[in-house]
Amino acid sequence: MLNVLADAASQFLSYRGRWDEQVWISSWGYEAAQALHDLPNVASRAYAVFWIHYRRDRTNDAILWRDRFTEIWAGSDDKYKQANVKRMHALLAKKDRQNYKEAELYLQEILATYRDLGSDSGVAMVLNDLGNSCLSRSDYVAAEKYYLDALELEQKIGDKQSQALYSSNLGSLFLCRKQWVEARQYFEQGLTLAREIEHIEVIASAQYGLARVWEEEGRPDLALPLAQETLAIYERLQHGNLTKTRELVQRLTTAVQKSADKPQ
Repeated sequence: MLNVLADAASQFLSYRGRWDEQVWISSWGYEAAQALHDLPNVASRAYAVFWIHYRRDRTNDAILWRDRFTEIWAGSDDKYKQANVKRMHALLAKKDRQNYKEAELYLQEILATYRDLGSDSGVAMVLNDLGNSCLSRSDYVAAEKYYLDALELEQKIGDKQSQALYSSNLGSLFLCRKQWVEARQYFEQGLTLAREIEHIEVIASAQYGLARVWEEEGRPDLALPLAQETLAIYERLQHGNLTKTRELVQRLTTAVQKSADKPQ
């Protein structure tokens, strides 16, 4: 019962962008489960806290909480949990050490596991992870293939959160390629889906991408409101993208002011 309530509360708080409360309730659940020697719930609560620190780029805290659940899940007979342990190592190898080769080797193993298990959502998730890794090392052809395959699977499944996220990732890919029309199409698609499900973090991600497209097309007046909304969200979340969003708002504010100062 404890874990069911904590899961429900954690999902609600995650969607609404109330990460501090999410950390608090999951940490409380972790301590309560420890007191009861309830190892499955100890691991689940630690996993929830890990994700907040990971998305805030607080790597040391993320590793601390990762270790608290991976040592439990690594000894499990559950192949999903074993795959998730490998995925955590892969994601931190990429984020913390920028070791893309190691990350992708882990991810290919996990991809094979999810395919053997018949988990389309798991396959889509790892395809998206592989796309992220390829994008980080500027392999745009591979990244596009992974992202499109992930999005196609999620469209069949019907998970709007994942569709929104993967659409925005495709937007980021086309932004890197300087294909503004395609980038805007995918960011708008992601934003529409994210607004439908009211997922604050995914809304912010899509808005940031759209703002960057408008900036590149020389329309800081259209970009600035989107960037300012994104900044307000990221400040509340204390998100890992906070610094680059502040820099974007500063650039756009300067550009808008310069435009206004030009003689008509």
